[in-house]
Amino acid sequence: MDKLIEVEEKEVRVEFDLKKKCKTTIHMRNLMETSHVAFKIQTTGPEIFAVNPPNGFIPPQADSTLDFIVKPTSDLPKDFPITKHVILIQALPAISPTPSLRVPKDWFASRQEQGTWKEKLRVVYTGAFLLRHAVEGLDQERVLNMVKLGGLEKFVNEGDKESGKTALHIAAGKGNLEIVKLLLDSGADKGAKGFTGQTPVYDAVFSGNLEVVEALMEGNEGEFVDWGELKDSRGWNPLHLAASLDFCGAVEFMLERGIDAEVRDNEGRTPLHIAAAQGDGRCVEALLAGGADVDGISSDGSTALHCAASGGHVDIVEGLLDSCANRGIRNLVGQTASDLAFQNGHMEVLQLLDYGDKFLESARCGDVEKVVYWVEKGVELNWRDQFGWSALHCAALKGYEEMVKKLIELGANVEAKDSQGNTPLHCAAYGGHSEVVKILVQNGGDVEAQTLRNVTPSTIATISSFDSVSTVLYDYLDDSVMIEYKV
Repeated sequence: MDKLIEVEEKEVRVEFDLKKKCKTTIHMRNLMETSHVAFKIQTTGPEIFAVNPPNGFIPPQADSTLDFIVKPTSDLPKDFPITKHVILIQALPAISPTPSLRVPKDWFASRQEQGTWKEKLRVVYTGAFLLRHAVEGLDQERVLNMVKLGGLEKFVNEGDKESGKTALHIAAGKGNLEIVKLLLDSGADKGAKGFTGQTPVYDAVFSGNLEVVEALMEGNEGEFVDWGELKDSRGWNPLHLAASLDFCGAVEFMLERGIDAEVRDNEGRTPLHIAAAQGDGRCVEALLAGGADVDGISSDGSTALHCAASGGHVDIVEGLLDSCANRGIRNLVGQTASDLAFQNGHMEVLQLLDYGDKFLESARCGDVEKVVYWVEKGVELNWRDQFGWSALHCAALKGYEEMVKKLIELGANVEAKDSQGNTPLHCAAYGGHSEVVKILVQNGGDVEAQTLRNVTPSTIATISSFDSVSTVLYDYLDDSVMIEYKV
């Protein structure tokens, strides 16, 4: 039989959602010039689907529509996007339609000898809910099939009703680069925001997958994205989040992409404050190298040093001090970093910030009794300041013989080097203190030790004309070295 009806849709595509009546419209046109056409609709899942109207008459060359309805259900489809279900459209010419314009039940059965025109349409489930569900389950095959079906641009950026997150947020949070790329190619918006103001890149940072972070932050050709202006409800930039998660690779990448290391959250904190509080030395180093202000102050007056000291992060405190952090800055309630370390019981940090300085000051003053007191209080005997000087360096430079003896007796490292490579023996030579030089050499001091500029204690003594020091050192030099200096 010739074609009687032209159906606009090639398939019945339903945007599915849980517990909702899901409806799509099918458009039909009567191709007959002079005769009505009677139609009848049947489905393979009458318990699942309904059609309105299920039958009827279409006037000559007229258009008609019907609604295909998926009944509300709390169950997910067993198969999607392409299902096993179809709808069957049957049609017959009708010279005289019934007054009700509804086809009687026996109409088609009584006219079987005429032959019935038929067309099948497969049922396809699609929509934002099912896309997010497939992504959540990392069902790459289903996502790919939905992409191939087309039409994702209609709902790919539709967010979940509870969080506002799109399928791209979910894929980024799962760290699945392949699905992320599929969604981006289908029109997913990298700038879509959930209810907390976070775009998919935040979820990517949470996932720990640097490739996904890069894919979401790489602008399209000609596109300019000011990532530094991106803030969530806390005022956090993705750089804050990466710093809080110790995600150093993402921190470095974001700094390379031009995010200002001084970007501030709602509390005036920079990513450096966050990294220092978290205790990740690599992120702190990366942020400092990227231009972060080591003494940047948050809304409550705190610096990164306050944050690190409060958390008891010894390595971070050391690193910040090496970067010349100001330990004397007070927050809005008048606390220094030392106060916070003491308040939280972080004695090792307190030594770095406070006790250590007092310990070295006692050594510089030659106060043996006070030095012993600080050691008994738990100060690290070989603690060094930001220049690498230990108590033994200080005592050797000043020529305090009793102090040097006491420190060595307590276990001080005679080979400790400062930031320029000077040992206590170099310091004693600088001061011209031959007796201290003798004490240090007798207790293992290396007479051939070199600074970063290849200077030995003997060189210092020779240049400074400290003959008594040179004499002591030459007594311990081997013959080859003595010949070298005699020349």
